[in-house]
Amino acid sequence: MILMKFTFQLFVKIVIDSVFIRLNSYDFFMIVSKELLEKIKLHHSVDFKKFIENEYFNFYVYTKKMEFSFFTFDNHHILASLQTKNGEFDNKHILCSTKDSLKWGKELFEYCLKDSVLVSEL
Repeated sequence: MILMKFTFQLFVKIVIDSVFIRLNSYDFFMIVSKELLEKIKLHHSVDFKKFIENEYFNFYVYTKKMEFSFFTFDNHHILASLQTKNGEFDNKHILCSTKDSLKWGKELFEYCLKDSVLVSEL
C-alpha cells in the first residue's frame, strides 16, 4: 500500500493518463462522491466526456454520504481518496495493488455499486 499526497489537478492528470493507457485493454471502474462529480462537471467535463464514451470506462456517482471522494478499481490496482474528519477533500490517497487488496477493492466496489448511479453524460 502506498499513501500519496497530491492536488485535485494532479489527480485528474493521473486519472487521464491511467485511463488512456489502460482503456481498450481492460475495464476501469470509478465511483465518485456527488461533490466530486460537481467539480468534474465544472472543471474537467471535456476529459471525462471522452472517458464516458469509451466502453471500458465505467463511471458512477455514489448517491449516499461517502467517506471518500473517489474510488477507482481495475485489474491491477485500487486508488481511493479519503476525506478529512470534517468531510472535506483531502489530497492524500491510497494506492494498492496486492492480490488481497484487489480482492478487497472488488468487494468494496460491489458494495458501493448498490448505491451508485451510472454517469452516462455530463
